[in-house]
Amino acid sequence: MKRGVRIRVNYRRYGAELSSSSMKLDPFFVRLFNRRWYGLVKFPEPTGNLFTLAFDRIVSLEVIDEKFVYPKDFDSAGWFRNCYGIVRDSGVPVEKVMIRAFGREVNYLRDLPLHSSQIEVEKAGDYSDFQLTLSPTADFFSPLLARGAAIKILEPEWLADEIKKAHEAALDLYK
Repeated sequence: MKRGVRIRVNYRRYGAELSSSSMKLDPFFVRLFNRRWYGLVKFPEPTGNLFTLAFDRIVSLEVIDEKFVYPKDFDSAGWFRNCYGIVRDSGVPVEKVMIRAFGREVNYLRDLPLHSSQIEVEKAGDYSDFQLTLSPTADFFSPLLARGAAIKILEPEWLADEIKKAHEAALDLYK
């Protein structure tokens, strides 16, 4: 990245255990999330799409003798500002998410916020409400589901419905 040189990556996606694809890429940014390293990379022009690659699925990586120009105005931290993790989806707008936490979960959310935008907006007897402003993409569902009955999504309604459906599907596995 510092030298502005391209890389060639052989990458194996989940579900494609027998094959890998070779890609020529411009490396932009490295990010650690959930104990995994990811690279924000870009296809050379004219495609020019930015996307993330998980390092643990890279079969091989080679620095190649081709230069690229790293945009001076690119804000790597800003790229993920409204993301929960490493998924950035233009089809999922940034919105206010309200979460009610019960019992000891209140303390966990105070100590380890789900997102940098998280604020505590109401404290009551055995619960507290937290507000986050982010793009609630599919990778945000896992930490919500992991908290089970210790939290409730208050808004947006579509997210509350998705989490409820996922809990119901899990419950159906035990019938």
